Amino acid sequence: MYLFFIKCLFLYWFIIFLSINYRSKDSTAFAFLPPRRQHHVSSKNIVTGNNYHGRMRPSNTSFDTNSEISQNEDPTLSLMRLAQGHFSSQALFSALKLGIVDIINKKYKTVDDICTKLPGKPNKEALLRTLRLLVTVGILKEQVNDQNEVSFGLSPTGALLQSSESSGIASFVSHWTEPAMWNAWSTLPDYIAGNISCSPFQEANDNQTLVEYYNSHSESRRYRNDVARFVSSGEIAAVLDGYDWKLLNNKTIVDIGGGYGDMMHALHEKFPAITCKCLDLANVIADAKPMDGVQLVPGDMFGASTIPSCDVIFMKHVLCDWSDEDAVKILRNCHAALSIDGKVILADALLNSGDKAYNSNQVQAYVDALLMVVGSRMERSRAQLSNVAREACFEIETVTSTDSP
Repeated sequence: MYLFFIKCLFLYWFIIFLSINYRSKDSTAFAFLPPRRQHHVSSKNIVTGNNYHGRMRPSNTSFDTNSEISQNEDPTLSLMRLAQGHFSSQALFSALKLGIVDIINKKYKTVDDICTKLPGKPNKEALLRTLRLLVTVGILKEQVNDQNEVSFGLSPTGALLQSSESSGIASFVSHWTEPAMWNAWSTLPDYIAGNISCSPFQEANDNQTLVEYYNSHSESRRYRNDVARFVSSGEIAAVLDGYDWKLLNNKTIVDIGGGYGDMMHALHEKFPAITCKCLDLANVIADAKPMDGVQLVPGDMFGASTIPSCDVIFMKHVLCDWSDEDAVKILRNCHAALSIDGKVILADALLNSGDKAYNSNQVQAYVDALLMVVGSRMERSRAQLSNVAREACFEIETVTSTDSP
């Protein structure tokens, strides 16, 4: 995750763009976008490497962010490895769907041991071959005793997929690989060619939007909600650590699209001198529980009059849900609500571009493709965000990375 800062001055709608001051390690994090005098906007991003949503991967995991197309690997083999990636992801989905990870638990189990815990009449050969595939990608470990009897145990990476784990990784895997999402990818060629006008997800799921589908499929909805909670928990800590919030003491901040107010509650607990407000749609605010130090405000980011006057506006993963045209409208409404020396702090992903994008296996690019498949939402590169900001009378000034993707 990254923080990037955008800053701008304007007089009577003439825009003066200030010079860009880069602070980032690799990409983006907080951006300052100001209105009349000096307004600032920040955004956060996703980083690849060994820190995943603020939680360290086990040191002996076999996952390699650059393993898809290795610089030192034969190109043909690299392409084969890339094309066969879905073999292991579907094997992983099967292991979770059937509860195999929980059956193995902390002790090595033979195929017969596992079969006794599965319903019906399991296909032992299919189970054995699936388990061996999961061994090759580092999810399981295999042991052979003196009698040549094979048994399987969980690797440190595989152990993260147990239902008893609070990490939420298992829901991530299930959310991305279950049939509703899986089938959507098969319609991507038609979507790219312009043969279908709805999203690939809708095309593959009886024209149901993402919201409609999850409203009628409780298990899928649980996966998605678990993913949202998992992401949010790691990001809140990263955002709190990624900016010197003491600079906002005795000022008022409004979290637009802030849901139930979790971000503002965490901010107020750590920085009680900041007045915190959370704005979301009326039906969302109606379901929110009162929180100490957070004023819950029913409103609409597309209704400028519903955004309270404030010194700072914060948005986390908001602009990625909207087209460039709508993102400009949102930022202009923010512009109107801010005080003369106000700021906007954005927390969002930023895509690599040019040479930095090549063979990077950047998490943001995968997420952006996923957003496209489920319904036209998007992550942006720095240049794309800069264009949106400029249309709303803002300019990116600096970008700073955080500790969360």
